[in-house]
Amino acid sequence: MYPKNEENNYPDPPFEKVLEESRDDFTIGDKITYSLHTTIPMNILDYQKFVLSDSADEALTFLPNSLTISSNGQKLSEGFVIHTKPHGFEIAFSIPSLEKYAGKDLNISYQMQLNSTAQANKEINNNGTLDFGFGISTKKVSVYTGSKQFVKIETNKPNKRLAGAVFLIKNKAGNYLQRTANGYKWTSNESDALHLTSDKNGAFSIIGLRTGDYWLKELKAPSGYILSETEIPFTISTSLSEDKETVGRLKVVNRKENSRPFLPKTNETQKIILVVGMVFASLAIWLFIKKRTGVTK
Repeated sequence: MYPKNEENNYPDPPFEKVLEESRDDFTIGDKITYSLHTTIPMNILDYQKFVLSDSADEALTFLPNSLTISSNGQKLSEGFVIHTKPHGFEIAFSIPSLEKYAGKDLNISYQMQLNSTAQANKEINNNGTLDFGFGISTKKVSVYTGSKQFVKIETNKPNKRLAGAVFLIKNKAGNYLQRTANGYKWTSNESDALHLTSDKNGAFSIIGLRTGDYWLKELKAPSGYILSETEIPFTISTSLSEDKETVGRLKVVNRKENSRPFLPKTNETQKIILVVGMVFASLAIWLFIKKRTGVTK
């Protein structure tokens, strides 16, 4: 920190950092817009420095091409030096160049992309700083991402964990989750979708989705088990309690093949109905003939 002038000729300029989104939870791969706001002091020529910077957690990657600097709606293209970093930037302004903007707003707009290092249910922080020589102001904004854990078990046997089940994730629009180099996106093509497979303990999970409702679609059943034809709904919610997510592990069940001898598979049902029908028809014909024979006698 820098000492304040005893006559208080250098008050802290107003400073604000804003998340320019309608929500604070995101999916890995999302681009998130932020902004920094201050006002150029009227006596800016009395200041020795005016530097705005931003520093984010590793899970947020700075997108340099998104950076814009403006004053009262007018885009600025000179009078400053920009130093970029993987997770932030620094803008050092020339004091003389700011004289004509004295008393006006100064706005910095930029984007960060949530990357695959993001941890669910933890604060992902982004700090904005204004260093005006006589003091430093810092503001923090936090965003989040969610996760869901699952376990594959045998119907009516919760301790029987099943490996090798394969799932896709669908959203409300009916699209499938796809993994890309920069995170996730949604695709209508099932063949491009991300596959989630249950491990030897029946466990599988998804990390890095924004809050909302989703569905699991079983693509492949464990060996020896019947494929589930019903999509399984689940909800992503962000919580700072990892224990809550562990407790909320969703159980996904499969029924063993031939476990319901009196409820045949669909493709066998028609055959059985046909056989039973033929038996009843034969019985009816026999009774009819017997009755006619009795009447004749």
